[in-house]
Amino acid sequence: MKRDKSGRLVYTSELFKNHRKHWTTNELIDLVGYGQTMSMEELGLMLGRTPGVCSDKICKLKKNRLYEFYLKKFKGKNWCRRRKWIYMKNY
Repeated sequence: MKRDKSGRLVYTSELFKNHRKHWTTNELIDLVGYGQTMSMEELGLMLGRTPGVCSDKICKLKKNRLYEFYLKKFKGKNWCRRRKWIYMKNY
């Protein structure tokens, strides 16, 4: 991974495959949910978007009062995954 003088990731099409593409609902859910524990650089690499775009999108979601909406969706999504895992583990 190439970095500039400031230590930031340099844009390459191989790393950021979703550059200039519309955000999907699942991407927004993951952005908000994993944004609680991951750095912007990690989020960007996971979602295929630049860290600056991820940060900007979070700010826009908060401004438009959609941040909590997607956070609730993330918590519900993970709850369903855990429930399925527990069910499969016990049977």
